[in-house]
Amino acid sequence: GVGPKTATDLLLKFGSLDGVYNSVSDSQIRESVRKKLVDGELCQKISMETGMYLVCLVLILLSRII
Repeated sequence: GVGPKTATDLLLKFGSLDGVYNSVSDSQIRESVRKKLVDGELCQKISMETGMYLVCLVLILLSRII
C-alpha cells in the first residue's frame, strides 16, 4: 500500500481521499503509487463503509444507553 508520508502528500495536494482517487491519472502521481491506489481502491472503499457502519452502530447503542 501507500505509506503515511505519500498518503499525507497526496491528501495535501488533492484535498481529500475522493480528490486523490479522482486525480489518480494525474501526472503528479508516480506510476508505482498510481498502481497501488488503483489496486487498493475497492479495499479502501469497503474499509470506509465498514468504519462508517461501525460508527453509526456505536452511536445508536450509545443513544439507547443515555
